Formats: sequence, structure tokens, C-alpha cells
Amino acid sequence: MKLEQAYLRKIDSKSIRDVLEKKLEDGVPLSDDELMQFIILPLTYKGKEAKREAVKEAVYLAKKIMDKKNQMFVLSGILVFADKIIDAKTAEQIKEVIRMTQVA
Repeated sequence: MKLEQAYLRKIDSKSIRDVLEKKLEDGVPLSDDELMQFIILPLTYKGKEAKREAVKEAVYLAKKIMDKKNQMFVLSGILVFADKIIDAKTAEQIKEVIRMTQVA
């Protein structure tokens, strides 16, 4: 096993988002790698404001994940990983989506 540094800013945010969005629109299940990409996607944008906006977009997209277990995984992951860049209101909105998913 070899460890290698990875810089999130070097990831092509737009192409990853486009692939995820297309798969969700087509009803295609996401792979484990894609679920992880989904979670870190907001962190790949430059600047706090762009990251905050990306979190909101990612949560909106995550609502389209058909598999509720995977949806919960992604939403929880976004909440944890983006904790330092989101405000309390956005965090509460994500938690509300999680609660509604659990009820459903």
C-alpha cells in the first residue's frame, strides 16, 4: 500500500457533478466510489461561498438518490465533511432532510 496526497481543488468539480446528476436523472444506481465523490464534491470548489453553494446543490441532488440507505449515507457524509464550511441554518436543513428520509 502506498499513500499519496490528494488535493481536492484539483478535482474537476463540474464533470463529477454532471456525471452524478445524469446518473440520478436516469435512475442509475451510484457506485461506492461515486457515493464518496458525492460526499466530498462540495469541498472541491474554491472559496467558502462556492463551497456553501455546492453543499446546498449536493443536498438537493442527494434527495434524488432512490436507495434510502445510500441517500442517508451521502447526506450524513456531507453534513460531517462540510461541517466547517456551512452555517447553522444549512446544517439544520440537512438534518431536516435526514429526519424526513428516516420517517419515509
